[in-house]
Amino acid sequence: MPKAPPPSQILKYQGRRDWPLVPGIDDWGLTTEQQESYVEQFRRILESKNAYNEEEHDYFTLRRFLRARTYDLERATAMWLNHLEWEKDFSVNTILQDFYFPERDAFIKSYPQGYHKVDREGRPIYIQQAGKIDIVKLKKICSEDKMIKFHIQEYERCRKVILPICSRLAGHHIDQTFGIMDVTGVGLGHLTGETKRIMAMVTKYDQDNYPEMLGHICIVNAPAVFRMLWNAVKGLIDPRTQSKIEILGTDYKLALLKWVDEENLPTWLGGKSEGSLLDDVGPWSDPELCSRIGVDVEKLRSGQRLAPLLHLGTVQSRRYAAAAAASGHISLPTVNSQRVGSETESTPRIRRHSNNLSTFYSARRYSGVPEELVDEVARKYTLSTSSGSVASLERGSHPEGRAIPTIPEVSQAEANGNLKDAAESRVRTLIQRVTELEQQLPPHMERLRNGVKPREAVTRAEVTTGTSTKSAPEGSLLNRVEVLEEAMETLITAQESALLYQQQLLDAQETAKAAAQESPQEASQAGCCCVM
Repeated sequence: MPKAPPPSQILKYQGRRDWPLVPGIDDWGLTTEQQESYVEQFRRILESKNAYNEEEHDYFTLRRFLRARTYDLERATAMWLNHLEWEKDFSVNTILQDFYFPERDAFIKSYPQGYHKVDREGRPIYIQQAGKIDIVKLKKICSEDKMIKFHIQEYERCRKVILPICSRLAGHHIDQTFGIMDVTGVGLGHLTGETKRIMAMVTKYDQDNYPEMLGHICIVNAPAVFRMLWNAVKGLIDPRTQSKIEILGTDYKLALLKWVDEENLPTWLGGKSEGSLLDDVGPWSDPELCSRIGVDVEKLRSGQRLAPLLHLGTVQSRRYAAAAAASGHISLPTVNSQRVGSETESTPRIRRHSNNLSTFYSARRYSGVPEELVDEVARKYTLSTSSGSVASLERGSHPEGRAIPTIPEVSQAEANGNLKDAAESRVRTLIQRVTELEQQLPPHMERLRNGVKPREAVTRAEVTTGTSTKSAPEGSLLNRVEVLEEAMETLITAQESALLYQQQLLDAQETAKAAAQESPQEASQAGCCCVM
């Protein structure tokens, strides 16, 4: 895989970014700071050419185009300018509102494709049943122009609606999808000249205008003849994308379950999730869930963005993940010793596990604190932590400043009896546990401050603009929980970064050792190796 040279200078990004950067070294060998420097240089170049709009073009979009050209600023600029022209030609910015496709259901029946829930990392799953493509019927259903516009419209829906919702639920930025392609029934008859022409055109549109949006794809039920087809068409796909493709036979289920929870895998692929591709099953299609997490889908479709949530280690982010899990759209990842062991055998798997940890800790960081207890306390009480008792009852208020749903009235006896006793008992237990955590935390933080901090380890304070990350009143119980949560996040980030850094050093040592064995003289002249 090609590596990018380090930037000539270190710069801070000056544009819009709705999510914190994840510390670590990317696949191109660049640290977070180096990536940010490249993106800022890219932004300045585009701004000088009147090709940058802060409202539309965020940090992660610019980075995707840079990565598609191995951080080559000149080539990335040319790619970006061509992309803007393409957007105008196809009216992409308004295609979600302007393009009406009444043939959708008939089209999908003749070419089954669509989104269905999310994988273990929170990425939307895009499924295609290539063996069921009926090109003759497709041509009767709609024109080629409409086929292409529908394809672009679905990409825009993913970019503007689906990915932002998945990011909010996962608690970290998501800009890639997980793909499953079922090739049952695919044969030589599918690879007609017309099919190849359309595939080549659509593939070029995708690579030039939606780069780096594919995280991984599993091709299942691949017969022997499929490898012939694959060899014929893979030349249309760039080498990096080829590396993301995993070809599986008919015994694919165990391999898929490494990426997707069984509850999120469709029944026709051996999972437990109901619904067809026509149904568009996922959190983005659940109005009640979207309302609970503060998402207006129609505004997203019109181009508006979700309010930034840079500080996600709060009760609110945990509610989002819990709401999605309760709705059956995602299942919260669990840290399993067997899985951890199997996924630390190579650097890519470590990276994947690190992403799982990020999702896990942002969604279930305080798994010992019952969600219903936090909700109950937050919506009913303002807590005084000095005595560990309930100081006042404030219906309709919330420490995060959000409106509280109406609470059904109960009898006076219930309010003054068992309910009050149970609530106070739970509050005392929660306060006791918070106190114990506060007592255990200082030694760990001190060791982190005094020890050697990996260069990728960045605390939340270092990636924010200096604004407060606390949503609850100073000194309140929820405020203390947030402080603990922030400290835990710092420790977790340092631990994950150290794991990645250690693996990279091991990889570098292995590379140097192999080079020395092949050419001892050249190795001795080199003197050292450089880890990017």
